[in-house]
Amino acid sequence: MSLGLLLFIGVSTVPGVVSAHGGEHTPGIPQWYGLVVLLLGFGVLGASVALNRRDRLARTEHALAGVFLGVVIAALGGILIVQLSPINELSGNTMPFSRTLYLPLALGVGLAIITASVFLGQLRWPTRPRYAILGGLLGLWVAYPALVRGLAVYHHPIGYMIALAVPLTVGYIIRRDGQDVLREVARDPVARRFGFGVGFVMVIFFIFSTGLLSFVPEEGIINGETTIHTPAFVDTVPTANPLVVWPAVQFWFPQIPLSGMLSVGTLLIVGLLGALVSMNAMLAAYQWLRVKRTSSTQSAAGAAALVGPNTCGCCGPMFAQLAVVLIGPSAAAPLYWLFVDFSSPVGAFFFVGSVALLTGGFVYSANALAPDLCSISADEHSHGTEQIRSSN
Repeated sequence: MSLGLLLFIGVSTVPGVVSAHGGEHTPGIPQWYGLVVLLLGFGVLGASVALNRRDRLARTEHALAGVFLGVVIAALGGILIVQLSPINELSGNTMPFSRTLYLPLALGVGLAIITASVFLGQLRWPTRPRYAILGGLLGLWVAYPALVRGLAVYHHPIGYMIALAVPLTVGYIIRRDGQDVLREVARDPVARRFGFGVGFVMVIFFIFSTGLLSFVPEEGIINGETTIHTPAFVDTVPTANPLVVWPAVQFWFPQIPLSGMLSVGTLLIVGLLGALVSMNAMLAAYQWLRVKRTSSTQSAAGAAALVGPNTCGCCGPMFAQLAVVLIGPSAAAPLYWLFVDFSSPVGAFFFVGSVALLTGGFVYSANALAPDLCSISADEHSHGTEQIRSSN
């Protein structure tokens, strides 16, 4: 998967065994406990939003505190669902469908995204080609494994270009369409703290839910060993994904226990998603705090900015594990394979969809807040002028 399922060079081309969270060292805690915590977090979040809308809370800051608490609890539940997986390993010989479908699917979906981006860009935003460019890059992200074949896929310059161009293009869009609004919103200490807090929680959730870090040792992650008695180590290894090979640090500390593998590419993508989540949450908080009259559409956009991060590509493992909890490991095997198989394009679908939705949500919220920020600034300037005149 694009964010969390890392592998050594060439592993994805060899049918073998894919390890899942859990295994022989999984704590004796049922996986559905994590689902209970997840639902509790959503309940706290929803109750905070509902109480604020009905003016049952004395201050909006209290509602934001409740929303943040709900996000923290929900993130913890999602991490537990993945970390407490009862599935030990999946063999490549037990796949419910053929890998030959992956490349045509990736190519078809990627080309469809590129075509739709060019068409919508010309139709709706002819003066803003940056939107079509971002859509084209996201389409190339999906189609890349089908466009470059063999071992060259891990070292091709086009792969590095796409991986770096996507965050740079997102940053350019934010700078052009929301820089002034974001700077004004960041002056509010409550909105700023809320945005940074939600972004930090989501980054932690991304890292643990995708297996970049784990307190539950995975079979096969420690130099091929399956025993918890492997000595502690820190090593540098080349790892594949996102798209190409990146330098990475692999480590294992049995005293904690903590295992993980962090590469330059995954940190780049996790940082991009975390930044988008943080900025969307900041705008939503400011909307609650300062804008008294908002349309239902704007309110829905603000709520989506808080809940939307849970649909990010790195949440794919959690969705697969939810299926395991709800319908059992055997029935959920096809869905689970779509996410854990290194050559599956489903993780890329989730990632590019998340980037598009979060970037679009930010631009929409920034455009919706701009008139209100102008009126607030004008009122503050008028009030300050009146105070100066009265003092004279």
